[in-house]
Amino acid sequence: MSRERTVNYSEIFLSIEGEGPYTGHSTVYIRFAKCNFTCQGFNNPDMVEITNDVLGFDPADYDKLEDLPVISMGCDSIYSWDKRFKHLWFKRTASELAQEVVNIIPHNKWRHPVTKQPTILSLTGGEPTLNARFIPELLAQPEFADLEQILIETNCSVPIKDDFIEALTQWTGGKDGRKIIWSNSPKLSVSGEPWDKAIVPEIAMKQRQVWNSEQYFKFVCDNTEESFAEVKKAMDQYYLYGLPMEDNQVHIMPVGAIEEQQLNIAGDVATMCVDKGYIFCGRAHVHAFGNTIGT
Repeated sequence: MSRERTVNYSEIFLSIEGEGPYTGHSTVYIRFAKCNFTCQGFNNPDMVEITNDVLGFDPADYDKLEDLPVISMGCDSIYSWDKRFKHLWFKRTASELAQEVVNIIPHNKWRHPVTKQPTILSLTGGEPTLNARFIPELLAQPEFADLEQILIETNCSVPIKDDFIEALTQWTGGKDGRKIIWSNSPKLSVSGEPWDKAIVPEIAMKQRQVWNSEQYFKFVCDNTEESFAEVKKAMDQYYLYGLPMEDNQVHIMPVGAIEEQQLNIAGDVATMCVDKGYIFCGRAHVHAFGNTIGT
């Protein structure tokens, strides 16, 4: 008998969608462990190695994710992929994970019993598409029978295989109202990741093969012309590859792991968005809760 597949994740939580066109919507998050990037350059222009001294704490001293101090340099979700935090991760089968998810959705229903507002399931990370073999098995669980909207928060750099596209299309086509939302957050040079590995247009085009899906883009920028020029360079590459300009929103978020860092440049970034034709994207979850675990 074959063993049931398992997956590593760092947290499951109920919050609001904090970024992009679905901002404010009730959302359950599965934050998968592991990522193909480190994004060391965020809030770290000198690319200082993110040692325990830089973090300001030793992850080994903590046995609960929610007790970790706020992370203000480097990737703010480092705890979901850095092996120093591995002891805080969980391993579950699809059936076990589905039960944990449904236990925290409002009133244990994917639509609110009074307002009928749907709750989104967000697959985030880390990088969720690294778990492409596991996700279809998860969605096949009975707890997700009434789920309608899945938001996949991805860096849009991991190759997508045909069988994953087919599995998502089967899921969306199986019931009216189901939708896959690709929330693409490609990494610019401010992240410290190499351009040719971060900007991969063929993956964005592959996403569009999923029936009844939509996609949008989010970039993290500082308040410089160079940062915005990179957004244009990236989107030009996507458009040149065949991505339709009129069918994709482009959102710009001010760089910063904590609200104070974002607010320092938010006005400048917003003004530049107006001038250059992009959508300014605040981070509602950080405004509401601070950059704390589980929000």
